[in-house]
Amino acid sequence: MSILERFKSDRPMIFSAPMEGVSDPVFRDWVSRFDVVDIACTEFVRISKAKPNPKLFREALHKSKGSLLSVQVMGIHLEHMQEATRMLEDHDVDIVDINMGCPTPRAARHGVGAAMLKDVEVMSRVVSTMRESTSKILSVKMRAGFDESDWVLERARRLEELGVDFIAIHPRRGCDHYRGVADWRIIEAVASALTIPVIGNGDLWYAGDALKLAQASGVKGLMFGRPLLRNPWLLTQLHALLLGSEDFTPTHDNIRGFPEQLRTILLARVREKARIGRYKEWIRWFGKAFATDVFDARALMRPGTVDGILEVWHAQCTKQALETHDFLSNSGPRSLAGSPLSEMLPSADVMPSAKQSLAIKGSGSA
Repeated sequence: MSILERFKSDRPMIFSAPMEGVSDPVFRDWVSRFDVVDIACTEFVRISKAKPNPKLFREALHKSKGSLLSVQVMGIHLEHMQEATRMLEDHDVDIVDINMGCPTPRAARHGVGAAMLKDVEVMSRVVSTMRESTSKILSVKMRAGFDESDWVLERARRLEELGVDFIAIHPRRGCDHYRGVADWRIIEAVASALTIPVIGNGDLWYAGDALKLAQASGVKGLMFGRPLLRNPWLLTQLHALLLGSEDFTPTHDNIRGFPEQLRTILLARVREKARIGRYKEWIRWFGKAFATDVFDARALMRPGTVDGILEVWHAQCTKQALETHDFLSNSGPRSLAGSPLSEMLPSADVMPSAKQSLAIKGSGSA
């Protein structure tokens, strides 16, 4: 079954998001261990004014067992974007994705990432060039806009006209970075306006809420980013809900042991100079799942070694701290329930036919 045919399933396609400094082969292999992930996305490959070198794609071309591979590129130089796209044509890449979501000041200065959405002509030239240069599935991951979201439907429709096969949307503006709340009503509006599949992304902190978003908005997929760092059991919980199994909540022993497990993973595969940065990025988010009055997540960032962080972790990992964890399956303190968006979330059981369609995963990658 082709990728686009799989979007017709009752079960939403599950993506791990492209995250700078996170979505490397180690992370993609880790998320692909879970039976629920359909597509693992790379962090963006920056295509600059310099002629693209095949070495740029060395890590991006690693394909994890159990998931399809989406390689994300970011740039606006037409000739070099075209050449990069053609390079990917010769490799076992399932999807070529264009970054129109990166909100960083550096990306904005160069007119790439979310800043592409400000100029529809530039956006159109880049997408048209890439569409003409590949026979592979072409997608776009976009924000709701850069300075404003008034043109989100116009931009999304234009991307559909240009031949994009599907769109993943994070419903914040580029200028918002990650502040505030992701307005899921924008996701619903885009999904309703297009005939191509739309993937929902942004603030999917809980498996149950994410599936409710899929039911309420009509998206064909869900893309999980930093919530996977904050809750290492989120994909296990998602899989259980899709199968109609009992909710999964990690035990205190599960939680206490995770930082050690992460250390083992990184020691085996991440070079020493990069190891502490990768470990801190993950642990920083993991620590946000505990109540601040009994757990000082910032203290985990002070040591300069992985072993030093583990010492702080074990010192703070009291029974009282563990009991405040927010590794919940259906909803919790970060849930959108209670916000103006709660009207989108139905109270009925989610995805009643998902159990039957879960078997579709892994049935083909053409």
